[in-house]
Amino acid sequence: MDNCTAIVSDGKIMEWARVERTRESIAMTASGKFKTIPNISDFPEEEDFAKAVSEYSKDVSSRVSESVTLGIPSSDIIFRIANLPTADEDEIKAMINNLMEKDAPLPIEEMTVSYEVLRREEERSLVLSAATPSARIDSMSALIGIQPSRIDRVGATVLGTLYALADKSAFSMNMRDIVLVEEGSDLTLALADSGLPVMIRSCGAAKAASQQSVLNAVRIALIQVQMEHGTAGLSKVICATTSNDIKNIGLSLADSLNAEFTLHTTA
Repeated sequence: MDNCTAIVSDGKIMEWARVERTRESIAMTASGKFKTIPNISDFPEEEDFAKAVSEYSKDVSSRVSESVTLGIPSSDIIFRIANLPTADEDEIKAMINNLMEKDAPLPIEEMTVSYEVLRREEERSLVLSAATPSARIDSMSALIGIQPSRIDRVGATVLGTLYALADKSAFSMNMRDIVLVEEGSDLTLALADSGLPVMIRSCGAAKAASQQSVLNAVRIALIQVQMEHGTAGLSKVICATTSNDIKNIGLSLADSLNAEFTLHTTA
């Protein structure tokens, strides 16, 4: 049996879930939330802040006895989804690094880059790549009191939501869907073709989002996706949120684009 603890943070709240794998299945055996992450602005003295962080990391690490998967919010990640020549793992990594070098705000050596093949065909493959500053992972590792060597994977929290929506058959087949995902205090936009993401980007703080700003972001995203992935009919605006404000933005967006609207309060 292999055990793993997944830890997800939006920068303010940290949640955890323990997963156990057997020959028959993979199951979540426990989950919960840690107390609010210490904020330096709440501590007049640097020494008090350091003590609070130390106590917090001890609390987190005491619940983790195995390898860790970190979930990072989209606001800390650069995504690139591209159709690449089907190749072996080393060649795909080289192509991904070349793509990310063009978009990354830091030298590629200072970024942690990962990828996932979403669809593999004989000549071309749809590959999702994600990059985040290595310093962000190091700081999160220090906060939770876990050595980087015990972190076996870093993932994007939005992908968990998209996979959950796919499990619920939320997406349209042979059509393009727009997805708005509430990630903690942030809002993330994704476009999906037949359930496979073709673009993911952060829209920033959810509280700052407006109907017009999201509509503008979607229009730009649709143009870029059409250039990179071709034309597809627009089907739905899917909202994964518990916020009435985000729901109303989604309804307005669907109305503006003559698309169907669906709401998923949990994903």
